[in-house]
Amino acid sequence: MTTKAKRLILMMLTIVSVLTEVHAQDHMEYMGISMNQTIDSFAVALQDKGYKLSPASQKAPKGKRLFVGSFGEDKVNLTVSYGVHTHYVTDVAVDFPEEKDLQKFMLFYEAMKRVITEAYCTDGEVVNEMGSMDVLPTYGMSMDYGKVIISINPKKNYGLIVTYTDQVNTVEERKLRYDPVE
Repeated sequence: MTTKAKRLILMMLTIVSVLTEVHAQDHMEYMGISMNQTIDSFAVALQDKGYKLSPASQKAPKGKRLFVGSFGEDKVNLTVSYGVHTHYVTDVAVDFPEEKDLQKFMLFYEAMKRVITEAYCTDGEVVNEMGSMDVLPTYGMSMDYGKVIISINPKKNYGLIVTYTDQVNTVEERKLRYDPVE
């Protein structure tokens, strides 16, 4: 094999390695804010987007912070979950207001499904689960770096929750929780 061929192979392996490393470092985003940061940094970024820390956040369990703000035209409640060991954001749950009219709710649900599919279809696999009597139906996209799931809020007649989960941060937190470093 010539030196030129060896260099070409080495360069190709380097490119594959870099692309694999970059893809492995992908993280979910919420409103353009990377979830690959601590809860304090994420909170500042949310506040820059107009979200406010909810007074109810003081009573939230460890690993959760509550915010209020806007998602499009809707006023929403946001629950940000973070690892108690890593302090990195693992989930963002957007709780939309209850819709009084079933037909409007169904239109909103279908519109959210289209938005999620269009936003993540190239990266992910559709997660479409019909629930049993105990579990309400969900719909979403699952990617290597996380997932976005739409579910019906069991506490409201016609309410939706959209949850963004960062796979990397969730796995890191679980490792520390169940395999603590001594």
